Amino acid sequence: MLFGSPSNRVGLVGPKCVSDGGSRRQLPLTGRNNWLDMRCGHRSPVHIGRWLNFWYGEPFGRFFITACSAILSALGYMRWAAGPVFLGYISEIVEVNISEQRWGDLRCRLATHETFAAERIKRAVILLHGFGAPGTDLVGIAAEWHRQWEPDFNASTLCVFPAAPIELDFGGDSRAWWPINFEKLQQMVARNDLSDMEQFEPAELATRRAQINAVISQIQTEYGVQPDQVVLGGFSQGAMLAVDVALNHSEQLGGLLVWSGTVIHRQNWEQRALVKTKLRVLQSHGRHDPILPFTGAIRLRDLLQGAGVTVEFRPFQGYHSIDGSTLQRSGEWVQE
Repeated sequence: MLFGSPSNRVGLVGPKCVSDGGSRRQLPLTGRNNWLDMRCGHRSPVHIGRWLNFWYGEPFGRFFITACSAILSALGYMRWAAGPVFLGYISEIVEVNISEQRWGDLRCRLATHETFAAERIKRAVILLHGFGAPGTDLVGIAAEWHRQWEPDFNASTLCVFPAAPIELDFGGDSRAWWPINFEKLQQMVARNDLSDMEQFEPAELATRRAQINAVISQIQTEYGVQPDQVVLGGFSQGAMLAVDVALNHSEQLGGLLVWSGTVIHRQNWEQRALVKTKLRVLQSHGRHDPILPFTGAIRLRDLLQGAGVTVEFRPFQGYHSIDGSTLQRSGEWVQE
């Protein structure tokens, strides 16, 4: 099964940090760096592993990537252990209140500006982290956005960060929405043929969709937010789940943010996109992404646009990450 076996997992997580608006400090977006990604470009462990596969055979490349994953995961554990400190740091410097709720089966972090008033709420933003990341991975984005949003929007916007329910064996709080077979993924990327991935429907997908829908329903119940006031988004695997939920939701959501996602469950998405033509979509992807190739992003954009969905597409010269300009534009787009 394409992404069904956890035996070949490599520790790939979400974007590691963003600038805090030009100051000397950094806002950590994860408890762990995106170690095997993307900042080291053509010298990344994944790329070197593929090179070793080509020249010396698959066992050499696999051993290299596995060794890097083990070493760097051990280093990453030290950052994960300090996760609560990072959240406290974010709260301290940007006046963000971070609380925790268990909505349905999912543990969720809620981030609001200190001026937030539940009775004034106009928008809820739900962001889903990627494979291998901790549940706190994207929480720092709320801090970044609160710096750029207008005071009235800060006071009326709730940001929610659900944690995926599958606990991985990388150490710390590494999580996934469904397991991934990285050996098969690497084979598809090497062939530049993602057709198998596009037809893939994870066994867990229907359950995960229902869990995110339960979070949306809970926000509606507790805060009186309507579906068209909910923006759903995610990074990597979280972006795929966000697309699936938005297209299959019984009502029209207020927007969809797709950061470094790709097509899965194609037949369903093609059918559902035809009845979601009013859905607002902002999509971004790095042109040099070695994990989920840029061609997959193009195919996702074309699938949505072909059904009549308006997509603001933002490619960037980067890897498997969220670039700073996209993060800023996403914050603006949420307010529109």
